[in-house]
Amino acid sequence: MVDFRITEEQRAHVTWVRDFMDSTVRPMAAELDKVVDPNERFPWQMIEKAHSIGLMRFGLPEAYGGTPVDEVTMCLIMEEFGAGDVGSTGIIAQYWNAISLIDRMGNDFHRDTFIRPYLDDPRSVYALALTEPTAGTDAQLPYDSPEAGPLLEAVPDGDEVVLNGVKTYISYSTGANVFIVFARTDLSVPFTEGLTAFIVPKDTPGFRLAHTFDLMGHRLAPIARLEFDDCRIPKENQLSAWNSGFAELSRFTIGRYWVGARCLGVARAAFDMALEYAKNRVQGGKPIIEHQMVARQIGEMAMTIEAARTTIWKAAWAAQHPDQADPIVLRMARVLGSEAAMKVALDAVRIFGGPGTFTDVGVEKLLRDAATGLHPAPLDVQLMIMGHVLAGTRQGPVAQVNVAS
Repeated sequence: MVDFRITEEQRAHVTWVRDFMDSTVRPMAAELDKVVDPNERFPWQMIEKAHSIGLMRFGLPEAYGGTPVDEVTMCLIMEEFGAGDVGSTGIIAQYWNAISLIDRMGNDFHRDTFIRPYLDDPRSVYALALTEPTAGTDAQLPYDSPEAGPLLEAVPDGDEVVLNGVKTYISYSTGANVFIVFARTDLSVPFTEGLTAFIVPKDTPGFRLAHTFDLMGHRLAPIARLEFDDCRIPKENQLSAWNSGFAELSRFTIGRYWVGARCLGVARAAFDMALEYAKNRVQGGKPIIEHQMVARQIGEMAMTIEAARTTIWKAAWAAQHPDQADPIVLRMARVLGSEAAMKVALDAVRIFGGPGTFTDVGVEKLLRDAATGLHPAPLDVQLMIMGHVLAGTRQGPVAQVNVAS
């Protein structure tokens, strides 16, 4: 039996998060979005406030003082995140995901060293580093060849492991304390068989943030290029089993529909603005929503949002019932959420007309955020993988690690 009713507990969680978005995140994002230097945009005020009110622990296991909730509830929260500011709130989602990865892959040393000390740190941020200049969608498809995929190499040396290479387009790097880095530990085999996860603290010698990229949207979620030059870490910082990093990534499915839910929040915010404007803007002697073309646009925007939301909720259910559900719905949710954001935000700009392009109105920011949300894990790649699975030419899960952008 399908039940789409929101429980009182879920409603309370949504109200709490929405209040935080309205009081802190949205006004902060509107100002920081205008800052020219990407290195000066990191939303520390939001992160510190999120820690102070307990939001950073929300959804974590009780062992970490968290409040475990089901995946549908998390999707409701992710939608509120997107409606507040899809870029900065991704930092919180990344925090939850990184802790989940460390907790699942690691041991007590990792938990005591890289989780517990950061739970009450008002400036704790995690980053996940997989992508490289020549290895993007290889991790999605993958092109299973020894020369393909990530090439940043990790070599054992006594009680240490030495990392050399480059990672790029790594979200939240400018504020991160802890980096989960996926490196090649066997270059003679395809990277799906020779990838290992390590933990690299930000102040490790030989590791540096080389360049911060400027973004069109998601501007409070800076991405950066990371360089490793004889970067030495203790062997204890090895997180996954040797050469088993890709298998761990393949289990990391949350990002597919969480990103879709956050993009859906962008669509909802754009819809709310467009609907309010259409009810109050008078042209031709009546509110423009009374004109057939605008009314049709509003109706189609609402339908687009509802269709995406239903798929996202189904994906959340699928994640909780992996033995009973088709995992392809996780990719569908990612695609539909992103495409809903782009369509609805563009329609909102059209409804606003000229003012929709003004930076002080706010709709154009949502359009930029929506466009940026079409990546990472390009939607065409997601659709292609779905087609291969449906055709029976591909089986099994494929990694997707970046939940943020």
